[in-house]
Amino acid sequence: MTIAAAGVIPRLVEMLGPGSATDKQSNASASALAFLALNPWIAFAIAAAGAIPLLVQQLQPGSPAEMRRCAARALTIIARGSPAIGAAVAREMLVTGASF
Repeated sequence: MTIAAAGVIPRLVEMLGPGSATDKQSNASASALAFLALNPWIAFAIAAAGAIPLLVQQLQPGSPAEMRRCAARALTIIARGSPAIGAAVAREMLVTGASF
């Protein structure tokens, strides 16, 4: 059974949402997604599960420093999955005014 088929990715993405987990759990989720996204096919599944806007949201000023670092690392690795995913990350950051 693959990671995607096991339903792990949606659960990790869900933990990125506001109020759905502690900061520590959210950081762990972002770190796990970064590791999984080293596989381009999984990076696509992560993006398709809606992780990009949630990770970009964690880059906003006022977010804890460790959360910002974990989100930035995850977005960087996810963006490397394909040019289309990289463009989606860039577009979301541009729309929200977020930066690393």
